[in-house]
Amino acid sequence: MLRIDRIACWLFIVYYATAIFSMQIVKPLDELFPIALVCLSLLDCVCNRQWRRYRPMFISLGVFGFYTIYSLTVVHFNTTAAVLKDFIIELKPFVVALCAYCIAPRFTPGDKRVLRGICRVMTVVLLLAGLSFYFYKNFLCTIFFHVAYIGAFALLTALLYVYCSADDEGRLKKSDIVFVVVTLFVGLLSTRSKYYVEFVMVLFLLFVYRRGMLRHLTLSNMVILVAVGVLGAAVAWKKFDYYFLSVNFSELDLNALPSYARLALYLGMGLILADYPLFGSGLASYATFPSSETYSALYGKYGLDKVWGISPDMPDFICDAYYTSLAQYGAVGIVLFVYFWVWLYRNLRAMTRTPDPRWRYPFIVGASVLVFELVELTTGTAGVTSAGVAALFLLGMISASGNGLRQQQKKKKNETLASNKKVKTLPIRI
Repeated sequence: MLRIDRIACWLFIVYYATAIFSMQIVKPLDELFPIALVCLSLLDCVCNRQWRRYRPMFISLGVFGFYTIYSLTVVHFNTTAAVLKDFIIELKPFVVALCAYCIAPRFTPGDKRVLRGICRVMTVVLLLAGLSFYFYKNFLCTIFFHVAYIGAFALLTALLYVYCSADDEGRLKKSDIVFVVVTLFVGLLSTRSKYYVEFVMVLFLLFVYRRGMLRHLTLSNMVILVAVGVLGAAVAWKKFDYYFLSVNFSELDLNALPSYARLALYLGMGLILADYPLFGSGLASYATFPSSETYSALYGKYGLDKVWGISPDMPDFICDAYYTSLAQYGAVGIVLFVYFWVWLYRNLRAMTRTPDPRWRYPFIVGASVLVFELVELTTGTAGVTSAGVAALFLLGMISASGNGLRQQQKKKKNETLASNKKVKTLPIRI
């Protein structure tokens, strides 16, 4: 039998080791990894007759296939080539998570040793890149393009190191904890408010969170959660206020102020959903790279083509907030998007309902990836580029383990109910 799971593990290792080069130097790596996973999944279906196993992946392909046809036949805001390109780009993060979920690979001790070694090298590279932002920007620009990606890679590296270092008793060595904390602090060199929020949440999950803490809200637990929430809001407030609250519409000059591009995208999203409520405006129409590369006619319809950063001559900020691109999918797509994350978390939640300590860190890593993705997508696309794609593979893999645990718990519960029912129906002899 072809060992698809082992091939998937090594594909991930190679991709993680080279992911930083996909930002500037070898950009196609970002697309080659998802394509390789889909081909690997299809190979498993053909060679090992595992068609039913990949039902979630086929459903996602079907959904995006529908939106592609809808974009080419019902709405007409961009070219066929742009729509097909957007199909590949938009499908990428979801198909990576779902392929990892369906293949359900598991790292061997040897895999984990290799990954820990790569993590150490990655942390050194991130530190040098972060320092170069202040002393020699050419090094940073050559590799990462933007300083924000240092935070994304630092978080991924820290979480991957945790996942590969925890033993079967759910413990981390002190040296491993120190390395993880140092890596997270290196991420602060990104100087992004969204990373500060992720930083606070990951430290909370690593050092404060305990199993059942969210189900049993004692006074002390509530105080801790409120404190973490206030701290997270405090570190993000300055940027949130800058982009969304401190806008003086009476003095607004959309031709000159780049800070208003993101706000304009969110406002435009509302207008689009009002006009195309069910299935949205279609692929390559709004807030995605293909809609800027081949300029979408939709921007002119709402006057967004006159906004600095979204105009045809200066489209640099068009894909500056992932959530705004959900206008392409309408209410149906937004519901499916929310369900995708809820479905993944449902599998993680099973890990919080077992006293087995080995599930502690997989849950923490999985929950941290969820936080990373949901926060990053508010004001950027790092969650669906190289670091985000690698993180989604890790999330899909952990979610698959959680699903296996959930099925075991369900089976045990049914057996217990059946046993109790049998006992109650036994005849009473006098």
